[in-house]
Amino acid sequence: MTTKTRRRMSRSLVSAARDSGPSPTFAATCPARAIAMRSTANAIAVATPIVTTAETRSWWLPQKLAAGITARDSPRSRPHPSDLRPRSVGFLRENAPVSSAASTTRAVLLDALGTLVELEPPWIHLADALGVQPDEPLARAVRAEMDYYRDHSHEGHDADSLAELRRRCAAVLSRELGREISVETMMAAIRFRAFPDAAPALAELRGLGMRLVCVSNWDVSLPEVLERCGLGGALDGVVTSALAGVRKPDPAIFAPALELAGCPPANALYVGDTPADDLAAARAAGIPALLIDRAGGADIDSLEAIRHHLQL
Repeated sequence: MTTKTRRRMSRSLVSAARDSGPSPTFAATCPARAIAMRSTANAIAVATPIVTTAETRSWWLPQKLAAGITARDSPRSRPHPSDLRPRSVGFLRENAPVSSAASTTRAVLLDALGTLVELEPPWIHLADALGVQPDEPLARAVRAEMDYYRDHSHEGHDADSLAELRRRCAAVLSRELGREISVETMMAAIRFRAFPDAAPALAELRGLGMRLVCVSNWDVSLPEVLERCGLGGALDGVVTSALAGVRKPDPAIFAPALELAGCPPANALYVGDTPADDLAAARAAGIPALLIDRAGGADIDSLEAIRHHLQL
């Protein structure tokens, strides 16, 4: 549904936000729209600033972990979710430093999963709920649900469509496991938390005068996810593929984000953790971009390093 260091399980956690509906503000102001829409004027209506801070995490895995559960990632070994994310190989090195000739940076746009927040292993929590071992069949069932969600997340564009999407996801999980899994049980297994460097980095960037906008392939529950992760008040806005009507790597998703940021592409900087979706989309939109991998080997290994790439 950002090495990313393993979090102690004793950490205070809050239940997944995917079991709650979308923000009333989103529901009231953002009608459903087709995935093919490209108009900036239409797209800006779907981006709503976030003004409330909450505590921790939310729902089923969006796109980036979908490719990840393999035989070597045995659930019994309880791998960290970052182990499941496709490795960041083959990204273009010319993307690393922002050109010194670039315009002054006025806004930083950030991806959500793998950049601002991470997912706890959902099969572990699901196994506990079902009273079974977190074995390979369970992991495969979770992967099937994640694959389905990744391909359909944009369909959760309001309260009703989000509830229907969750029912379909639970049906996929039930079919794969050969037993009924309720939406409530599935949602309880999905838990996100902010990376430790997220809040400090966002605070520092805001102190430098940056506008901060999250841009992610997600359903309309993302604002609640970020609020429960304690990041809601640290951002000036959120743009999801579900409400923008387009998804990365389509560069059109950045149009409403730039409207929220109040700047042209050259005055923004984008940070994401996948070369294909994040960097490709930003480059196509004319936005300088950085690849983050907390394991090292990318442009930055911490959100706190963003400040070194700003043109001030």
